[in-house]
Amino acid sequence: MVKFFLVLVFAVFFCAGDSFANSDYLDDVYKKLNIDGRLMIDSGNVIKGKNSKLKDETAIRRAWLGTSGKFNDDWFYRGLFAFEDEDINLVDVFVGYNGIKNSEIIMGHLIENNGVDANTINLISPFIERSDAFSTFRKLRRLGVSYNYYQSAIAAKIGVFGSGVGDNAKLVDKGESVSGRVYGLVFNDEEKYHNLHLGFNSSYRNQQSQNRGLRYKTIGNAKVIKASPLDSGFINEVNDYQNYGLEIRYQKGPFSVIGEYFKTLVDRKTSNLDFESSYILASYFVTGHKYQYDLKAGGPNDIVNKEGAIELVARYSKVGLNHRDIRGGKVNSYDLGVNYYVNKNVKLMLNYIYSDLEGSPITNDNPQYLMTRLQFWF
Repeated sequence: MVKFFLVLVFAVFFCAGDSFANSDYLDDVYKKLNIDGRLMIDSGNVIKGKNSKLKDETAIRRAWLGTSGKFNDDWFYRGLFAFEDEDINLVDVFVGYNGIKNSEIIMGHLIENNGVDANTINLISPFIERSDAFSTFRKLRRLGVSYNYYQSAIAAKIGVFGSGVGDNAKLVDKGESVSGRVYGLVFNDEEKYHNLHLGFNSSYRNQQSQNRGLRYKTIGNAKVIKASPLDSGFINEVNDYQNYGLEIRYQKGPFSVIGEYFKTLVDRKTSNLDFESSYILASYFVTGHKYQYDLKAGGPNDIVNKEGAIELVARYSKVGLNHRDIRGGKVNSYDLGVNYYVNKNVKLMLNYIYSDLEGSPITNDNPQYLMTRLQFWF
């Protein structure tokens, strides 16, 4: 309760700033103040391959509360906090400046400059979890500052980032990175929701963690089960590593398809490492609903009149953690799902996941999961 009270006090003073005593200014701030929250309850059932490490689980995946708004026409802010595991953690906490034409500068704890999957908000994510192809090698959020430029149908972002806020950050995520993303629409018919997005992203990061260590683990596209089907183990004496990503997204009305390819190069004292991953995802709204494309996100940011929408989704992804002396295994995952937006505040999700594993440290089987989510937001 004490931490919850401190967060609320922080939000009030953060909004008001130095002009707290100015009642006219404060009234104007509150008019621009938005409060939002989300609750996601996940259940994971292992229908094949169940063992001591792969077992059924039900848990609160996310319990978030946030505020966003503007100080004035040029300055804006976002504060989003997670109330989970008897603790309060930062999600998005940043301030931004957009007083420069076609530009914005954002600083704080924010999403690093990655691809389409990373920038699709979890409220409308087609699957319960982002693909292992992305999450195995990329961290979603870090402390940093990013300059973002938008012009007509193209965008470019460049940022400097430190460590992320979370468990074991000092062990595996201590260092600095420079990351950038360039993308745009090859064509865009807004009336017919017909567009083609192409993009490229990359990052360079030096490694300053304990023993200059690095570790890559998968969640099997099913984080609530709390198992890692693939695990590289600790890779020590790492000098730096580079990430590269290619992204493509095509939409025509209620149908859309996304594909991303990721490459990670690890420079270490003994020998260099090379890992690859990729995924392709298809979505179709049988009810005729459509995704809205947002240039700032470089992907979908909402669904037009989402109430009653029924979405069918399919995804294929692959991850490899074998190179030289690192034998973390590899996986080909085949995922199916259906999503139902009961109304603008409630969503039901059902995912089936089949994992074709090779060299897994936790199972000799090819596990299958049935995942469900009950999601509320306001």
